[in-house]
Amino acid sequence: MFIHLVLGAAAFDQLWLVSERGFDKAWIAVASGLIAVTAGVAGNLTGGLLSDVFVRRTGQNRAMFMVIVLLILLPVNLTYRLIPPENPIFWLCVAVGYFQLGVFYGPTFSAIQELCPPQVRSTVVAFYILSLNVVGLGLGTTGAGFLADYLKAQAVVHPLSWTLFVFTCLSALAIPCYFLASRAMKRAAAG
Repeated sequence: MFIHLVLGAAAFDQLWLVSERGFDKAWIAVASGLIAVTAGVAGNLTGGLLSDVFVRRTGQNRAMFMVIVLLILLPVNLTYRLIPPENPIFWLCVAVGYFQLGVFYGPTFSAIQELCPPQVRSTVVAFYILSLNVVGLGLGTTGAGFLADYLKAQAVVHPLSWTLFVFTCLSALAIPCYFLASRAMKRAAAG
C-alpha cells in the first residue's frame, strides 16, 4: 500500500513535468507514456521472473526480494525528483520510476498468497487490492494535492518537486513492511 502512495501522487507528474521541468505538454505526455508502458511492462515481467529466480537460488522469500529491489531503486527515484531534465541521468530515472511501479506486483501478490491460508486467499487478495486503491491511491492523490497547495502557499520554490519527493520518501515505508513480512514468512515456513 505504501508504494501506491507515490503512485497516487504521480497524478501530478504531468503537471510537474510541464510547470516545473519546462516540457511541452503534448510532447511530454507522449514521451512519458511510451516510457511508462515500456518500463512498466518490463518491471512487471522482471519482478515476477527475478523474484522466482531469487527464491530458488537464495532460499529467501519474495518479500526479501522486494526489500532489496526497493533499497536499490529508492536513491534513483529520489534523485529523479530533484535533478534538472538536462542532466543525462534524468531519463534513466524516469524509466526506473516506472519500472519500480511495475516490479512489485508479481512478488507482492505471490508473497501475500504464500502468507495466507488457502481458504482465505481470494478474500485477502481482494482486501489488498481494495487497500491499494482506496488507501494508497486515495491518500496519495489527496495528500499530494494538499501538500502541493500548502507548499505553494508558503512560496516554496518547486512545490510539486518537493511534494513528489516527500511521497517517494513515504513509499519507502514499504521497505520495513516487506522486511517484517519476510520474517513472518520465515517463521511460517519453519513452524
